[in-house]
Amino acid sequence: MAKKKKGSEGGGGAGHDSAGGMRWLLTYSDMITLLMAFFILLFSMATINASKFAATAQALREAFGGYTILDRGSSVIGEPGSTTQSAPVVPDSALKAQEASLKIAEILRQSLNPNQFSVIQTERGYLISILTDKILFDSGKANLKPDAFPLLTKIAAVLKKIDNEVYVEGHTDNVPIHTVEFPSNWELSAARAASVAKYFIEQGISPSRLVIAGYADTRPVASNDTPQGRQKNRRIDILITKK
Repeated sequence: MAKKKKGSEGGGGAGHDSAGGMRWLLTYSDMITLLMAFFILLFSMATINASKFAATAQALREAFGGYTILDRGSSVIGEPGSTTQSAPVVPDSALKAQEASLKIAEILRQSLNPNQFSVIQTERGYLISILTDKILFDSGKANLKPDAFPLLTKIAAVLKKIDNEVYVEGHTDNVPIHTVEFPSNWELSAARAASVAKYFIEQGISPSRLVIAGYADTRPVASNDTPQGRQKNRRIDILITKK
């Protein structure tokens, strides 16, 4: 009787091994599909439409009682090497202070030279500094000049639209003053701040929102050793607080 060739019977031949060996492609294709979906998700998180983001953030702020849920200046995912955390919640009053300071900066830019004012952000709020010389007061005086009224009227109109506290602070250089009205720079700086605050009240700003302070020459922003430095130190600061 002729012997059967080895491997020619049953289902254990080459055909069966080939079919079983193709099953790994199913697992491989599933893995590739999942990876593709994962990278699409990451790409969608990294790409943000600015206008849609701003509209969504505004809607969320209004829905949650005037608070910003996401700050456009903060990273949502986090910087490299830092832990992922939520963006800080910014009170609505802080946003109002920022918007008001930007409007006042534009008013000052249209009315004064760039070296006559400054607008900066501080921990307390937004600080608007206006040099007093030739703008607000005559030398050694605390009465507002008539030329100052139009400028202060425009600033008051912006401040009336918000309810933040406003600090009006007077500053002088270190040149002593000895007059009957102002025995020292303390009285002069405080009187100048009071004149500006009084004018704001006349323009309709509530007195309960205003705080005045006189610092004389104790908080210079430049050296008092030069005329230019002393001129920069003679100023009125208007601080729009974040609360």
